Amino acid sequence: MSEISEENPLKPAEGFFVKATAAGASITFNPGRGSTAKQRGTIRVELMENDKLIDRLLVKTAEGQPLEKFSLNERRTRLFAQGERQELAIVPCEGNEQAVNFKAAKNGQYTISVNADGMDFSYLHLIDNLTGADVDLLAEPSYTFETKTSDYASRFKLVFSACGDADGDNETFAFISNGNIVITEADTNSTLQIVDVMGRVVVNTDVARNVSTSGMSAGVYVLRLINGNDVRIQKIVVE
Repeated sequence: MSEISEENPLKPAEGFFVKATAAGASITFNPGRGSTAKQRGTIRVELMENDKLIDRLLVKTAEGQPLEKFSLNERRTRLFAQGERQELAIVPCEGNEQAVNFKAAKNGQYTISVNADGMDFSYLHLIDNLTGADVDLLAEPSYTFETKTSDYASRFKLVFSACGDADGDNETFAFISNGNIVITEADTNSTLQIVDVMGRVVVNTDVARNVSTSGMSAGVYVLRLINGNDVRIQKIVVE
């Protein structure tokens, strides 16, 4: 699926849907003003089967309106965000997390790929809630998985932090002292995750003031301080 323009028009037997939500609406097409510009501030989450694109979810990190997912075949395999009363094809995201729902029409192997062209992320991970896999999408922008039709829909979660979006406090909520990671803003309602460069969660604990680095290999780690929908990200070096 690609952007439509004068250089890349709709082909015979191809098309798109327009769904009217009120009477008296009008729509105007101007074939002379196509554009291939990508939407800034949008994460494109795409679902592949046998190397074929079968569905897409757009996560807008900027303000915007959600858009309901519309299909002539409600039983097809689909990727979506769950709204209050409907499945969404486009969703504005608040904070640093977005749930990504997936429902398969048949058992098999699928691939999720994530593209955020024009955006500069310091952290972009896909979490598989079923298997526990934590994929660093900046290192590997796709994830292949097995699924069954009986698997629950709320399978995935995107966690991200854009460069320049974090304030000063977000960058300095922890430091290392005497072999311990010291959390400067400990909250009993928060969880601390420590992720290595391979995307593996090596520590997952309720927040305490000190977390020992014993048993951790020297290297760069990412700290995730999670409190509900609020996720703060910081890199730290263990020597």
